[in-house]
Amino acid sequence: MIWLLACQPKSFTPDPVKQVGQVTLTVDASRQTGRLRVLVYEAFGAPLPSERQGLPLDACATLVPESSLQGLVFRDVEVRAWCDGVELELNEHAPGSWAKRLPTYPDPGLSCRVSIDGEEVDLPALPASPDVTVRPTRLTWTPAGADEIRVSVPRSQGRSTLCRLVDDGSGPRPQGINLQTSFVSRVELAAPAIEGGRLPMASISGAWLPPRE
Repeated sequence: MIWLLACQPKSFTPDPVKQVGQVTLTVDASRQTGRLRVLVYEAFGAPLPSERQGLPLDACATLVPESSLQGLVFRDVEVRAWCDGVELELNEHAPGSWAKRLPTYPDPGLSCRVSIDGEEVDLPALPASPDVTVRPTRLTWTPAGADEIRVSVPRSQGRSTLCRLVDDGSGPRPQGINLQTSFVSRVELAAPAIEGGRLPMASISGAWLPPRE
């Protein structure tokens, strides 16, 4: 799975801000698993871009995905997290980096909260995974009004075809999507202000599409 978090909802301003971390709740409906990931780093001035990998909504491109974490200085702070009111025992993989696999597969609407040095923020509610159908020239699904639908089609030599689609029920079909396994997800985004800057957040629910037989 490719982790790409340099995104924002359309309501954000493009002015440079100070980013202080990332929080991502990701659910894989194909494997019935979910994971919460928290990163906290020293604030740095940067725009919260309206595009993912330079890609506008309702467009696809084949590229080598860039990491949004290069050059960051991570902070060792106190982090706690709860989902549906139950506290999670986070695993600290390195100073400034925590993750936890959810004990049970969550339902859509799951509500999670994160505390960073005592300052609590709420993640967007977990969306339902999109029921994508691959048609000859289009992808179709049941719309839910989320911030976006994402499609990732792995290629060779580290490249992937990435699509960011408006969650309106129909979008372009990327070349090769039914030739190999691809991941399709529905995404809700937020970037609440906390002490020192903003904390980009994403709640993502997706599924692997089977290869064509």
